Amino acid sequence: LADSLFSGRRDEALLAAGVLGRIGTEDARQALVTALTGKDATLAAAAANALGQVGMTDSVKSALLSAAQANPQFKMQVRAQMVQSGAPEGLRLAEELLNGKDSAGASQAVWALAQNGTAEARRLLERALDSKDPAVRSSAISALVQYPDERVTDTLRRLSKDADPSVRAMALSSLGQIGSERAQKAIIDATRNGK
Repeated sequence: LADSLFSGRRDEALLAAGVLGRIGTEDARQALVTALTGKDATLAAAAANALGQVGMTDSVKSALLSAAQANPQFKMQVRAQMVQSGAPEGLRLAEELLNGKDSAGASQAVWALAQNGTAEARRLLERALDSKDPAVRSSAISALVQYPDERVTDTLRRLSKDADPSVRAMALSSLGQIGSERAQKAIIDATRNGK
């Protein structure tokens, strides 16, 4: 498979990367790490994705972070993989994105945090609800629907009164998805108050 990975035939190489990721042996991991540093950006992105399937060992994290520095084309992909895996480095990256000015990066971090599902990821998601950027707040609202509990319902009720109309709409839509009695009451209250 390693020969197929470096065959120069795109379809064969991409298929080999996927298979090597599922195999997950040390030899497979080494071949994928080597593909990360190659000149073919598409193959490098496929190798990065396949390495995410192998598991986030220290060597995989190091290779991914190094490759992301060298190849900005898949920097966001690597960040998302690091966050989704729950790697401390990934959570730090997500926190940096949430604190920064890059709205698209922060929104992508929100989605990766939602897929992570850990308590730390949820804490960062809740922090994203206080972002100055309405797009980031809306992304965080949408992601929180995965945790339909009373605390989320209370948070969405609060956000249904947000100054930004798109945030209010997302909060109300998310309350509708939760569908609990309290969520339905919040929607009725918001429509009565016009906000």
